[in-house]
Amino acid sequence: MATPEKIFTTYVASWLHQDEPVFLATLATDVVIYECYGPCYQGKDEAQRWFEHWHRSAENKVLAWTISATYFDPIQQVHFFEWRFRCRYNGVESVFRGCSIVKIVHQQITLIKEFEMQDQQYRPFMNE
Repeated sequence: MATPEKIFTTYVASWLHQDEPVFLATLATDVVIYECYGPCYQGKDEAQRWFEHWHRSAENKVLAWTISATYFDPIQQVHFFEWRFRCRYNGVESVFRGCSIVKIVHQQITLIKEFEMQDQQYRPFMNE
């Protein structure tokens, strides 16, 4: 039995390697995925269309997706993953940090809610 951490890292690896069968294998039929900037995909079919659309151009590539911390809420039965993401999409490279709230049931992801944080951190009141 795969751990939730292994299931999510497999999901991440599917993006890094543009591996659609692995991507789909991590998802439940009724999965719901909320991207950090607004789009929502309901069901495995919509998620598959998103994955295919994202990788349609050879220019589009997830360049790095590093998980830095994992947490678990036993009451809500959800996992939290902090990460740093770097990609090239339509010729533009982006880097940001984020967190995903992930629910896994019967070894498949049923819910992902992504939240974004700027990659560059600063302390505006450090010298005051």
